[in-house]
Amino acid sequence: MNSGAQGIDRTERSRGVRLRNLSLQGWIQKHRRDHAEVWLREAMPWQVLAQIDFDPKMQGRDQSIEVHESSYRAQLRDTRVQDNGRICARVHIETISQERLRGEIPWRCDFSVVYESVTLEVVTVFTKGDHPLKAIVEKFILGDFAGIQMPRQGQALLVLARVLMSEVAANRYSGLEYLQRFDQIPGGVRGVRDTGTLGPYSGAAFPVLSEGRIFWLMYAWDEVVAHRYGIWFAAQCERLLIVYANPNRTRHHRCAARGVEIISLAEFIDRLPEPMRRAYDRHLWLIREGKAPPREPATLGEVYSAAERRGQRFSAEDLREAQSVFGLDICDSYDALYVMAAYNLVNAWVSWIKDRPGRFTDALFKELYSFKGRLAATLSRIVLKEINGVDIFLDCADSGCVAYIKVHGLQFSFKSVTLRGILFEYRKSDGEAPVKGDYLLEYSRSRRNIPQGWSGVRLKPVAAPLLHWARRLRNERARSLLVK
Repeated sequence: MNSGAQGIDRTERSRGVRLRNLSLQGWIQKHRRDHAEVWLREAMPWQVLAQIDFDPKMQGRDQSIEVHESSYRAQLRDTRVQDNGRICARVHIETISQERLRGEIPWRCDFSVVYESVTLEVVTVFTKGDHPLKAIVEKFILGDFAGIQMPRQGQALLVLARVLMSEVAANRYSGLEYLQRFDQIPGGVRGVRDTGTLGPYSGAAFPVLSEGRIFWLMYAWDEVVAHRYGIWFAAQCERLLIVYANPNRTRHHRCAARGVEIISLAEFIDRLPEPMRRAYDRHLWLIREGKAPPREPATLGEVYSAAERRGQRFSAEDLREAQSVFGLDICDSYDALYVMAAYNLVNAWVSWIKDRPGRFTDALFKELYSFKGRLAATLSRIVLKEINGVDIFLDCADSGCVAYIKVHGLQFSFKSVTLRGILFEYRKSDGEAPVKGDYLLEYSRSRRNIPQGWSGVRLKPVAAPLLHWARRLRNERARSLLVK
């Protein structure tokens, strides 16, 4: 039975029929936040659904919709009146093109939207049958990585990254609105500097979470797209935080606008309180690599056995993991061990590859070769926080400085660490302004810089399994704190 015209006045017809509260926020208001399939609702194309004209006269006609320069085709397939008087409309949504913005979830399926016939208030939204990724996401949420069989298409990773980001956002923020539409205000709500060569974008913004135009949280799969969002929407709100899942080597279209912060999903998770922030390391590994995390060594003995079996080999997965943890906030010795193991792996890789012909034209080599500048910033954080169980000795001479770091019975060492000119910005608490200082140089001249002799144990040859073991130790610590 084709119906659904009840409750629609002439004004509604003249501008099309837009349902009320057709949004994730509206759905959550009518369901518990811990609903068994809230992950599926979070991944739905709400921005597209909200723009569909539900006038029954539109049945069978294509509707073109654009969201952040991704194009979609929507079609109202049928509407029927349920026994309780509500209207159930079935709509088909199909992704047409995503030429500029990679990483949006591709859709090609039907959605059923149930709404009140008089008020046009949405009651619920669902898909027919089981979502093809339901089993994967359920195992992902439970941490059952061994049971995950990833399909070849990339949609699974996009959904998992989007779900993980939403889960972390829900744990970090409260009282914000989900996926609200904001039309662009000419000139914006504040002044920002010139955004460079990237052309303007006049379409609406759909932040994942928002507090009016005071604060927006947005998400992008690619880092380059995150910076594009930053350039487009910097002037449209007071503060803009954009989280991306997939880092890019390209540095085109960097957004440097005041009030805009662009961070990786790993850095976003790192802002959760202890011990929750460590609970997602293996989730991040799966999203980054597209496959279940490997088994991690349980003991140092297994670390050396694994290194003996595999030799000194470096995988792209290990290098990406090491890069992703350089900026982690170090709160205890387990964090320090994991981050030092990451620097040790990159140090070992640079030593191994530096004699390779053409290395200076290799983008990855050039990016990682300068890791010791980031190491100096990490050591600055440790000495400023006075992390228990981590001892640092900076042995400085005219020829350079060697850093020795003792943590969990291991001693990491790095040559040619630069101390001068490392003006590290440090904020003691969220309420204080950051202060820049030459903290590492000051530490090297203080009484806290207690000498260490070299242990004689070389950690470069065991770099990869050592990183895996450090990750496992850190995660086990997090799980034990969560149980308590």
